[in-house]
Amino acid sequence: MSHQLTNKLTNELTNIEGSNMTTNKEEEKKKVANILKNLTKGFNINYRNVSDGNKRKYLDPESIRQRYVQKTGDYKASIEWKAKYLNPKTSEEAWNIAVYLGIVKEYKKK
Repeated sequence: MSHQLTNKLTNELTNIEGSNMTTNKEEEKKKVANILKNLTKGFNINYRNVSDGNKRKYLDPESIRQRYVQKTGDYKASIEWKAKYLNPKTSEEAWNIAVYLGIVKEYKKK
């Protein structure tokens, strides 16, 4: 008799734990994914350089200006472009120029 009773209790407990295990597994997967995401970010040399302040972000106006000089070879025009970009009235025009030249990958400005 005692074996049947313990079997019944263990079956009920595993059913209860089984329903919680799916949520626990999903939570564990999320935790592992977050840890892996942070590790891969930390080991990426470009991400570390940006976070340490050794390198500028991709959409930083100065880094866009430097790519402008590399693309066109015109230093003065790049300075004028940066002045346009920093001016709120002409910022959209400067962004369109950068997109046209292929200096930025994204069309929409963040």
